[in-house]
Formats: sequence, C-alpha cells, structure tokens
Amino acid sequence: MDVERLPGQPDQPAGEDTLEIHSGRGKGGGELFGDAAIPPSIYHCPEHGDVLAQDVLWKRDGRPYCPMCGAPLDSGRD
Repeated sequence: MDVERLPGQPDQPAGEDTLEIHSGRGKGGGELFGDAAIPPSIYHCPEHGDVLAQDVLWKRDGRPYCPMCGAPLDSGRD
C-alpha cells in the first residue's frame, strides 16, 4: 500500500518492525558521560578562578586561555 508520508511522520506505519533509537535522556540509570569517581579537569585563571577544561579557549600556541578575559591559564595542578 503506497501512502504519502507527511513531514514529521515516521517512514513506516506504527506496528511494523521498526528500530527504536533512544537518546539516553530520561531513561535508565547511571552516568551519561564519564565516571563520577574521576574529578573533572580544572584550569585556573588569576582573575576568574577555576575554569572547567571544556570551557577553556585553546589558541594556536597550544596553551589554554580563559574564555572570559583571555588570560593564560595554569593547569590547576599543584
């Protein structure tokens, strides 16, 4: 049976064999990303304090910089 599919409708009608893909949000338990036992990577800005590694700006010289003021960051390790 040929039926025209409207935008936003699934390719196959409900009830047929389909593969469901879940994004992982809202269902199941546990951590979505990483291991909670491992602390996040932190850099330190003299002006703004600690900055998460995911927020750091990397310039062509290969060094991390503060995303708020552009200052070079320390690795945060002692």
